[in-house]
Amino acid sequence: MGQVTICLLLLLVGTNCDNQTCSFIGRSGYLEFSQKGDFILAGVFSITSTRSLLNTDYTVMPQEICTKWNYRELRFARTVMFTIEEINKDQKLLPGMTLGYRLYNGCGGENLIRAALEALNGEREDCSGKMIGLVGHSSSGLSQYINYILSSMSVPHLSHLSTCACLSNKRIYPTFFRTVPSDFFQITGLLQLMQHFDWRWVGIIYTVELYASEGTETFLKLSKQYGICVEYYLMYFKTRRPDKIVKALKTSSSKVVLLFMGLSYTKSFLSTFEEYNITDKQFIGSESWITQVNLASMKRKSLLQGVMGLAVPEAIVPGLADYLLRLNPLEESQSETVMGVWGDIFDCTFTPSNTSKVCTGSEDLLSIPNPYTDFTTLRTESNVYTAVYSFAHALHSLLQCKNKLNPTTGKACVSKSEVQPKDLVEHLYHVNFTTSNGETVFFDKNGDAASRYDLVNWQISENGSVEIVSIGLYDTSLPKGVNLQVSESRIKWGGGNTKVVRSVCREPCPPGTRKAINKNRPVCCFDCFECPEGTISNQTDSVDCIECAPELWPNESKDKCLSKPTEYLSYKEIMGTLLTIFSCIGVFLSLLVFIIFFTHKETPIVKANNSELSFLLLFSLKLCFLCSLTFIGRPSEWSCMLRHTAFGITFVLCISCVLGKTMLVVLAFRATLPGNNMIKRFGPLQQRFSVLLVTSVQVIICILWLSTNPPIPKKNMKYYKEKIILECALGSVVGFWAVLGYIGTTLWAALALAGGVTTHSPACAPVVSALIAESGSSQSLAVAETLGPFHVPVVSYFSTCACLSDRDKFPTFFRTIPSDYFQAKALAALVKHFNWQWIGAIQSDNDYGRNGVSAFIQEIKNLKSSSVKVILAFVPEGDFYPLMLEIVKQNITEIQWVASEAWITASRPSTPEVYQSFGGALGFVVHKRAIPNLKPFLTNINPYADPKIAFVKEFWEVMLGCTPMLNEEIERYEPTKEICTGNETLKDLDDVFFDVTQLRVSYNVYNAVYAVAHALHQLLFCQTASNITNKQCKTVSEITPKQVTENLKKVKFQNMFEDEIFFDANGNPPPFYDLINWQMSGGKVQHVTVGHFSSVNGYYKLRINEENIVWRSEKKVRAIAQLLVRFNWTWIGLIRGDHEYGRFAVQGLLRELQGSKVCVAYTEMIPLLYNQKRALEIMQVMRTSRAKVVVVFSAEGEMTPFLRDYMEQNITGIQWVASEAWITASVFSGSLYYPYLGGTIGFGIRTGYIPGLSDFLQRVTPHVYPNNPLVKELWEALYGCHSSVSFSESDLPFCSGNETLLEKHAAYMNTSSPRVAYNVYKAVYAVAHSLHNMFLCQPGQGPFENRSCAQGNDIYPWQLQQYLQDVEFIMNGEEVNFDLKGDSVPYYDIINWQRGTSGNIEFVPVGLFDGTKAAGQELVIEEDRIIWAGHQSKVPVSVCSVSCAPGSRKAVRRGELVCCFDCIPCDSGKISNETDSIECRECPEDFWSNMDRTACILKKVEFLAYDTVGIVLTVITVVGACLTITVLVVFIYHKNTPIVRMNNSELSFFILLSLTLCFLCSLVFIGEPTTWSCMLRHTAFSITFSLCLSCILGKTLVVLAAFTATKPGNNIMKWLGPNQQRAIIFISTLVQVVICVAWLIDAPPHPSRNTEYERSKIILECNNGSSLAFWCVLGYISLQAGLCFLLAFLARKLPGNFNEAKFITFSMLIFSAVWLAFIPAYISSPGNYADAVESFAILASSFGLLLCLFVPKCYIILLKPEKNTKQHLIGKDKK
Repeated sequence: MGQVTICLLLLLVGTNCDNQTCSFIGRSGYLEFSQKGDFILAGVFSITSTRSLLNTDYTVMPQEICTKWNYRELRFARTVMFTIEEINKDQKLLPGMTLGYRLYNGCGGENLIRAALEALNGEREDCSGKMIGLVGHSSSGLSQYINYILSSMSVPHLSHLSTCACLSNKRIYPTFFRTVPSDFFQITGLLQLMQHFDWRWVGIIYTVELYASEGTETFLKLSKQYGICVEYYLMYFKTRRPDKIVKALKTSSSKVVLLFMGLSYTKSFLSTFEEYNITDKQFIGSESWITQVNLASMKRKSLLQGVMGLAVPEAIVPGLADYLLRLNPLEESQSETVMGVWGDIFDCTFTPSNTSKVCTGSEDLLSIPNPYTDFTTLRTESNVYTAVYSFAHALHSLLQCKNKLNPTTGKACVSKSEVQPKDLVEHLYHVNFTTSNGETVFFDKNGDAASRYDLVNWQISENGSVEIVSIGLYDTSLPKGVNLQVSESRIKWGGGNTKVVRSVCREPCPPGTRKAINKNRPVCCFDCFECPEGTISNQTDSVDCIECAPELWPNESKDKCLSKPTEYLSYKEIMGTLLTIFSCIGVFLSLLVFIIFFTHKETPIVKANNSELSFLLLFSLKLCFLCSLTFIGRPSEWSCMLRHTAFGITFVLCISCVLGKTMLVVLAFRATLPGNNMIKRFGPLQQRFSVLLVTSVQVIICILWLSTNPPIPKKNMKYYKEKIILECALGSVVGFWAVLGYIGTTLWAALALAGGVTTHSPACAPVVSALIAESGSSQSLAVAETLGPFHVPVVSYFSTCACLSDRDKFPTFFRTIPSDYFQAKALAALVKHFNWQWIGAIQSDNDYGRNGVSAFIQEIKNLKSSSVKVILAFVPEGDFYPLMLEIVKQNITEIQWVASEAWITASRPSTPEVYQSFGGALGFVVHKRAIPNLKPFLTNINPYADPKIAFVKEFWEVMLGCTPMLNEEIERYEPTKEICTGNETLKDLDDVFFDVTQLRVSYNVYNAVYAVAHALHQLLFCQTASNITNKQCKTVSEITPKQVTENLKKVKFQNMFEDEIFFDANGNPPPFYDLINWQMSGGKVQHVTVGHFSSVNGYYKLRINEENIVWRSEKKVRAIAQLLVRFNWTWIGLIRGDHEYGRFAVQGLLRELQGSKVCVAYTEMIPLLYNQKRALEIMQVMRTSRAKVVVVFSAEGEMTPFLRDYMEQNITGIQWVASEAWITASVFSGSLYYPYLGGTIGFGIRTGYIPGLSDFLQRVTPHVYPNNPLVKELWEALYGCHSSVSFSESDLPFCSGNETLLEKHAAYMNTSSPRVAYNVYKAVYAVAHSLHNMFLCQPGQGPFENRSCAQGNDIYPWQLQQYLQDVEFIMNGEEVNFDLKGDSVPYYDIINWQRGTSGNIEFVPVGLFDGTKAAGQELVIEEDRIIWAGHQSKVPVSVCSVSCAPGSRKAVRRGELVCCFDCIPCDSGKISNETDSIECRECPEDFWSNMDRTACILKKVEFLAYDTVGIVLTVITVVGACLTITVLVVFIYHKNTPIVRMNNSELSFFILLSLTLCFLCSLVFIGEPTTWSCMLRHTAFSITFSLCLSCILGKTLVVLAAFTATKPGNNIMKWLGPNQQRAIIFISTLVQVVICVAWLIDAPPHPSRNTEYERSKIILECNNGSSLAFWCVLGYISLQAGLCFLLAFLARKLPGNFNEAKFITFSMLIFSAVWLAFIPAYISSPGNYADAVESFAILASSFGLLLCLFVPKCYIILLKPEKNTKQHLIGKDKK
């Protein structure tokens, strides 16, 4: 319907041309060389080039000139002439016949097409010779158009240099052949070359010509298969500035650049870029120019040195060079071309001239170097030579006849006169001959010759001469892998390199790392991340790291899993060796004692000590010593079971023997009592039975343990990640503790049978309770740091630096303006909201911004050259304003500015001039309020009311322009200013100072004052201001700044605006920002609030009213690209038609999608001549692809058969996105299409209204337009009739012309929503308005030469051009005009295909695209009205890979696009909290990942807390301390009794006091470690124990001295009096104090967070600081204990019933045993268990001392007072 309407609308301006004469516009006559013959071969060449038009302003008729000679094309033409002469001389080829030629020259594309038409028509005056075919052209694009013409007439067309792969399509170009390989093979060769040298990262510069654009498109398509990534592909234009290309060449990381362009463009490119000093690139040339040595020069050496490329193989054509040199103007004087070339070469002219010398024609062509005589490599000429011979051989084959049949085809013979060009086409496919240089010539089914290339390298000498060196070959007939052969030793590299250039976006990831996808870059631009802990990669470019098996750990380079080192207590370690030695010594000593006892078994002492039990005891002791050996060595099943069971049984056996002996001793002493005969009942048999019984219980426990859940070897990998601790798992914990518990029970039985604030100085009342300041962050830093030590709170209203939130540095700082931390959060949310992934930032060089504008001119350069379109300016207004002026001056208008709060509402830059560059700026600013009663307060400021405030006086002078004079100042006044009268007032002044409606910072001051007031109120009244009370609990003088600071932390109230005011832990208020947008209204810049940012319960929320935002205008955004991004379709298919529309549309869309998240899964082309097989291949791709959205740039003609086959294949689920070419095609509106095409969405040409069109169409009949054949054809098509006499015999009825339009003609009559027709309507009116304006031209005021106007009766088309460019009119409310490129404003309707009521498809508008709108606002879609594919209301999903959920990361797939990835769960300790995260972030040291790996949660902190173990230790501690205190009370109460007095009561009290402190010391090890507790732990414990041992040492010395003093002449007791005893205690303790003080000064213990043992938790422990000091402390205690033991041992045999030395000896044994056991236990205990071990050792040793030293005494004091006598104690009491 659209085409018919267009034709009918043209009738609106139809004119009667019966009285007009027609004239030919343009030139004709392009023939340059010709020769008659029986058959004519035509040729088209560009012998002249560089066509240009003069006077393109259309003020005069443009003139066409060609400014250069193309010597290469001239050689091609002369080669045709040479070859035909050679063929005519050949007696075997075409015998008896001659070939002629007609060679045409055309300058510019349209002239070459005209020349081809002229060649086809021939010379009308000379009908001799038949044209059998055409040779040429060199350009693929021109060959394409020429073949369109020749194919329609079946004329064979053979090109020598048109390489475009598109020309191999025989359906479109059926008569096209070529003797040069297709670009498809050139491109595969170039890709293999890049692959050979590992050039994975390249750039492409191409041109608009078909050869370059098609070649580039093929390269881009094939590059993915070879793993080559393209960093950029930029189009070079001769007429545009190459700024983008220059920037890419200078800044890109790719070192290899492919110049894919034709020769003419290459010349222009090199001429332009020789001045840019580009030196580090390795250029790859396309075949069209790679052998043109005349391109080289010294200036271009840096560009062309080392250039490589594939060239047509070099061939030698005998005699050709000599023939080319025979060019002579004297012999061909009729040829203007020969004359012109001769004059150009020799710089002469054949017509006399005063400026040039006269040509003689006898000049020597070889005397002057010139491009024509450059015969070094006649490569392309050999193709021309082969092409002509191909025609000759085909013609020769056609004319062969054998038995009246052609021997080649088997068809009937044809004579010379019957030869037709179409017959020659068939025989060209059968051509197969060998040229004189040995080359075999034939054509494949696509008309392509054999594909073979030389690989050449440009090597330029110092003088600029170039040598093209062959360095290899590429032959497609050879197998893949050997078809490219390169001789690298002969290569000279480009870019000043001496070895192979390295061109990769990213160096391969070495083993030990992994490739990570970078979603904003191509797949070659990956990131390399070191494998996480515990994982490896053993391949280069590994996409993932493999986790090592639990028993393996990576080596240092993380490329191999090695067995984890295994640790256990081995004999080779020092500890193991020492324990073994101790065990052996113990066994040896036990054995020695056993031998002694056995030898002296008959002696009284052995017999008295129950020899049988003694032997059994010694035997069990040997077993006990040997038990320790089972803990040494590699754990095994048997050793694990043996360890605890053997130890448990042998120790119980030992203790049971001791128990038996003890019972026997007790019974023996009790037997002395009258009537006691218990000894008789405990004879040897009962003793053995008791030992057996007690031991059997332990044996039974052990058997039950081993049978139910025995200990087994275990590989512990919990505490250390990098090594394995081999240990024995207990199996049953109950069994283990039952064994130990039973040992403890028996031991206790044996023992039981055998036998205790900060004060503050008052502060002065403060002068200042709080300070409200400062506006600048720098000033606040200084003030807060100064006042912090004095605890004076500082409340700022405008200091935003995040650094001020550091409570360690600024503990008294508060503010009522949110920190920059929150502003940064808000800005980040804004950037994320609008998906701005590439932004710039400008900051100031101060505490507010840091490292910003140092030289704003440099910033201007950066802004001009940057690709960034969004810039964040975090700069104060004062620093930024000069830069803003410079930006306006430089006219930089393409930037979307994001502002900080410092300048977004500043008044100075808010001007219309600055708005030109900064309009649409977005930024956050603090909330605003209007404070009531503030304005009257401000207007009441008066210097007479406040005479002592200097500021008020200065303010008055500024506001009113007069000086207020106070009484005391009148005498000193100098009459230089006007004196105020005193009656002035501020109330009538209109100044911004009094505008209290937009208060932002002032509102912060308001809140700051109220916050301090509320803090003071809480101090004075001890309750919040919400509670009404008049009773003070404090006076003002009692308030200190520190108290104000503490109360400010608790302040929380609502002000009169119901805004909640409080401060967080860092002194920050709750963040709340307004989002401001710069808009222009009424000629003024307005700061419009378009959103808010706030925080609620720690969650940040950004609310934006997008429809109210005004953006920077950006008019280059593609509508379809916006649509794809809008619906998040990241994986799409592209289908295009095989024509310019489809090709350029796809290229434009691909460029527009660069930098977005959209990837193209496939790009397919529907053949122009529909091919069902190819269409089915495309449908198979669509069926198997995961891309469910398909964008189609095609015309209705190709889509009709394609969609018909598509429906037959029953493919559904595709969401079609249609271009305007077929989105409103009525042919697809049938109900059959809906199941397959329903939901299609696309952009359609906007509908319009054409008044009167329907009536006009009804009036169009053959009667009204009898002479218009188009109307007749229309009528016949509509009514199925005929109107011609020639159809009289037809079955169709005759058209009367009076037929009535019916409903079935609705497609023709539907004018309700014309689209294309409306554009035709506007176009006609545009021409009409232009003509109207032309006719209104006043003579002398016209636009043409001499200010003339066009002649009304003689108008030329070029004259109308002048007026069309400037036409502007309004149609139906729409402005119609054209930009400088001739384009109108883009308007599109967004069309959605929906089912109508009748079942047909209706084209429903669901939105629009308005190109006049600002960027981001062009696309308006009503999503709720859209029906998607499959009649769904939900937006279809089209992604290659489903988005990776939080807790996982994206991993690149080798060789695939960035949209295709795998989702890998994050490793332990790492998280990702965003969708599609490319990397898992490692949690901070104090955090660990949750189960979902989506958040870092605080690690579980462990320390010896008051849990089960802590409570038990605390209870034991308290019990021990209480017992000690009880003993102390008992001793004090009985201090006068003999037992107390004889045991040195003073030292006993000291010992009990120190023991109490020892017990309490263990409490320091419980609870969270702090600095003080860590320092106190070891020092307090060591000093108290030293004190205790010092007292014991004193007692031991006294005991030893007391008994020694009984000897005659011994007066040692005089030296051990009370003072000396105290001195011994003091000095002994002082040594330990000195050690501890030195320890605390040098390297004190401190809290540390141990994450080494277990990655998922933190062990809070105390670091010893100095290990040496720690062991010195323990060593000194050991020294004291050893000395006590030694002295007590010496005094053990002294007389007396109550010898203190025995108890001291026993206590020291226990003490030593405990602390010897402590050392290995402490070293091997992980984390907080070490604290428990040390605490237990303190308690055990303390209990040992208490029980051994004081329990026997208490027993006598409390239970046996009759023994508390002097006689009994010295052993002299009467029995």
